[in-house]
Amino acid sequence: MKKLVCLVLSLVLLVSCVSAFAASKEVSIYAALTEDELPTYFNSFEEATGIHVNYVRLSAGEMASRVIAEKDNPQVSIVFGGGSEGIITLEKQGLLYPYTPNGIDKIPAEYVTSEYWTPFYLAILCFAVNNEWFAENEQPLPETWDDLLDPVYKDMVIMAHPSTSGVSSNILTSMVQLKGEDEAFEYFRKFKEIVPYFAKASSSAPSAVALGEAAVGLTVDSDTLKYMNEGYDIDFIFPNPTFVDVGAMAIVANGPEDELENAKAFIDYMISVEGQNLFITSGSTRMPLNVDADISEGLKPLSSVTVFNADRVKSGEERGRLIEKFIQEVDDASELH
Repeated sequence: MKKLVCLVLSLVLLVSCVSAFAASKEVSIYAALTEDELPTYFNSFEEATGIHVNYVRLSAGEMASRVIAEKDNPQVSIVFGGGSEGIITLEKQGLLYPYTPNGIDKIPAEYVTSEYWTPFYLAILCFAVNNEWFAENEQPLPETWDDLLDPVYKDMVIMAHPSTSGVSSNILTSMVQLKGEDEAFEYFRKFKEIVPYFAKASSSAPSAVALGEAAVGLTVDSDTLKYMNEGYDIDFIFPNPTFVDVGAMAIVANGPEDELENAKAFIDYMISVEGQNLFITSGSTRMPLNVDADISEGLKPLSSVTVFNADRVKSGEERGRLIEKFIQEVDDASELH
């Protein structure tokens, strides 16, 4: 009789636990997109599914570092946004959960390179430029990366630090593949003499340009277009060649067990047409990757620019070492703005 009672109690506890997991209506996220756009995505997802999003906004570099630090006790289910190379770093350390989302067939195959992370937007590296500054100083617009080394730009160029910014770590790893490591680091040592400081987040670059605090900001096309749509007299130009940033999201391995299905639902949602069209609704103007989604007016097609296609897997593998070298040889990240 006692054995029967124990068995029944065990079954009741098991069913209760399973029911608790199934009944979870939350998902936890580290997000590396800009603060102002995130509520649009998360609120729309909750309206569509009933699942509430708890999130912490971090830079892409901070997000990767935190997941690595928490590897023995993951605190979130999803890493959301930032360039794929930072996500690949997590993949190589075994910190991501494999998942093939519903609707992945709508994402161009050249961007789908792993079952451990999902590409969901595209960003083209650009120079955000303040039109008034160039007119007043009668200077031609910069066309190449080397143009930024001109002393005329002293203290008037803003770039985020590669240790905290996914955009800038992409610039670093891509530049190394483009120029070779020795030449690339020689470039960055010269570039350090031009910038007044390194910013913490890449979003600081177009903001500084829009406010007239900088003439040029190293950023991506969508972040610049957002300020243009708000009426600021700025523009974006693509250096020859430029680099491409593939925005990624992934499920964290061994995250909260009761959130796993909700995490899968979120990944599915953000690559659906409904989720991808939120890039317009939010005003972020990001380039969606779902072939059926709408595209924000003002974005230029990838085919219209000269792109150096860096090996993203190699970038992800080399990212940590190159950032450490940047800290040691270029800027120690002790005074980020």
